[in-house]
Amino acid sequence: MNRVPEWYDFIKRFKVKEPNKAAISNTNDTIQNNNNATPDGNALPSPSTITATKYEDDYYPHEKKQEPLRKGIGFASDIGLARSTDEDSIVIMDLMTSFEGKKRRKVILILADGMGGHNKGEVASKIGVRTLATELHRFLSDADMNDEKYYDLFTRAFAVANWHILRYADTHHEAEGMGTTISLAVIDENQQLYVGNVGDSRVYIISRDKGAIQLTKDHTLVQELVDKGEITKEEARSHPKKDVLNQAVGYFADVKVDTCSLCLDDSDYVLLCCDGLINHVSDDEIKQIVLNNNGNPQEACDKLVALADKRGGKDNISVIIAPANIIMRP
Repeated sequence: MNRVPEWYDFIKRFKVKEPNKAAISNTNDTIQNNNNATPDGNALPSPSTITATKYEDDYYPHEKKQEPLRKGIGFASDIGLARSTDEDSIVIMDLMTSFEGKKRRKVILILADGMGGHNKGEVASKIGVRTLATELHRFLSDADMNDEKYYDLFTRAFAVANWHILRYADTHHEAEGMGTTISLAVIDENQQLYVGNVGDSRVYIISRDKGAIQLTKDHTLVQELVDKGEITKEEARSHPKKDVLNQAVGYFADVKVDTCSLCLDDSDYVLLCCDGLINHVSDDEIKQIVLNNNGNPQEACDKLVALADKRGGKDNISVIIAPANIIMRP
């Protein structure tokens, strides 16, 4: 997992988890026992279970005096100007539970960018997000989640999604070579953020003080060149091989998941996006658009998509924006 820049004070807030080999080795047992799943995803949750939710903004009216309400989640997925199919997929879930008198609430954000062009990238991204949603819905109702449990859950969920996509490709010749990036963010009732990522879709924190802080690291050949000091970050934006992935869900036999966690500030926003946005809009422009829209995440999403389209729209464009205080603490 990439490290947050030193100038951003995450000494106490930021935690990076390394892969647990034992957890990964146990994944196959979980997969083999999942007999209710089908390669085309038919056994996954219905739309009534997984929905993109519009949040009301009339909770705790006394807080309206302190800062603009930012209770809505914004999201958008646009085909762009050059593609014939939108291969991106988004799932947003609001999970509320109460066990033994303990109330818990989690907002789950999942964004996937399908790859493979005509080779069913849209199928890969759909299977990927729906599988992750299924696994998270099953296990996140636990009232006693901690960092280690989140890491193990994310590792298992991504592995199951990887297996489903590979199996679909094995049984559908036209889908050979498909895969997907997936970025995942979970915000809990304590305003703690948990992130999982495979590929080059990204998760950011948008902070008024610190700007756009990229929490995920691109799993790309070009990012490796940047890490080795062979090219600059600016050169990477226009590099001819910037779309070559080293990790993708459903493309390789094994998948390595980057994870991290941190505590959000009330004024932060969490943003997920695919490379269709990043390729046309800079991090600073993303920050400005998110923060200059009077606490309206949907308006910010629409403006970001419009700007990417205006500059060429060479790929599908997807984005999710959620206020850190989407779950108001009592």
